[in-house]
Amino acid sequence: MFGPGDDDCGIAEVQSRVAKLQTGINLTSGLLAAVVTPYLGRLSDIWGRKALITITSLGSIINEVLFIVVDRNVNTISARWLFLGAFFDGISGSFMAAMALSYSYVSDCTSPALRNSAFGYLDATYSIGLALGPTLISHLDLRLGIPTLPFYIALGCHVLYVVFLICFVPESLSQERQTLARQARDLKKSSWQSSISELNPLKLIAAVKSHEPDRPDAYLRNLILLALADTVYFGISVGTTNIIILYGGFVFGWSDVEISGFISATCICRICALLLILPSLNFLLRHESSAPHTSGGRVDTIDLYQVRGALFLSVLGYSGYAIAPSGAAMLVSGMVAALGDISSPSLQSSLTKQMPEEYTGQLLGVMGQLHALSRIAIPTMMNMIYAKLVGIFPQGVFLCLTAGMVLAKGCTWFIGS
Repeated sequence: MFGPGDDDCGIAEVQSRVAKLQTGINLTSGLLAAVVTPYLGRLSDIWGRKALITITSLGSIINEVLFIVVDRNVNTISARWLFLGAFFDGISGSFMAAMALSYSYVSDCTSPALRNSAFGYLDATYSIGLALGPTLISHLDLRLGIPTLPFYIALGCHVLYVVFLICFVPESLSQERQTLARQARDLKKSSWQSSISELNPLKLIAAVKSHEPDRPDAYLRNLILLALADTVYFGISVGTTNIIILYGGFVFGWSDVEISGFISATCICRICALLLILPSLNFLLRHESSAPHTSGGRVDTIDLYQVRGALFLSVLGYSGYAIAPSGAAMLVSGMVAALGDISSPSLQSSLTKQMPEEYTGQLLGVMGQLHALSRIAIPTMMNMIYAKLVGIFPQGVFLCLTAGMVLAKGCTWFIGS
């Protein structure tokens, strides 16, 4: 919240206090989201997706309003009030719940064969925002000189999104499915113990096994391996950007220009992969294959091959980070790793195909919980490793990240197709 002319930004003590404040805000929001997201996912199976998506957006609106209020009264209101915004953001599920519920909405509207492409389109919109948002904001800030402009724009976008959602977006979950879910819920006794047990991801598997006892053991194995691969991949993807910014500046002397160029180039590759390559692969492979959608604990073969190929590109890209002799080689490695992002929608799609449709929201809510936890744990570990190795062997952090990608890819080789 400092303007271009504020020399305070360069003071080490200020940087330290800002970093601690940001860490506390992220932990508050992230931990609350990890607790709340499974419940929101389960409720979306009962009351529909639209209402729950709106709730997640309302938390973000309150958070942005508090940021603006604190900034406009910086001399009279403590920055600790920002934690209240993080509380509302987290208690409404934050970004993790919004994505999980959006995936559930898309899953309701698409056939299993085309679901990973639809998920890819959703991921691509996020990448487009990531690529264009910072650039647009920086240009507007330079022209208008308003450091808090991003908060006003974010608030306006959230409000417009809620209005559009309420007025124009139809509910994806049929009244029949909602009624059946409510009837199933009413048959179960509710208690504090049962509510707390919802935080256990394995509870979902037990519920499905009791609902369909004839499901083979391969179902359980595949579901756990898919969830593990997706969680590890997501946590590494989220935690890599900050490491690359620090590493690029330390090893290659990157300035803001080079960092912005790296982020833009990798985002463009990611968008092309999600909007062009993944749909093209689906069209070609599924057009040639007449195999029906697999069930009974087996994973769609085409999805599985796509995941394995994409994770191979991720391993290749992260290995390139570790051995890159120049900034150009680092950029090429980043572009290769970005192409591997088609694994994310394919993994999510495969997970939904393993579950009965009445559990879709609950499943993706659990995955949102795992994503929220990995978003906290893996970047924290990577930052600690980098801090320890930066003066000795800074490339070591990328070897650790590569090992994580190898683990994710290794999980896919034990999945039955």
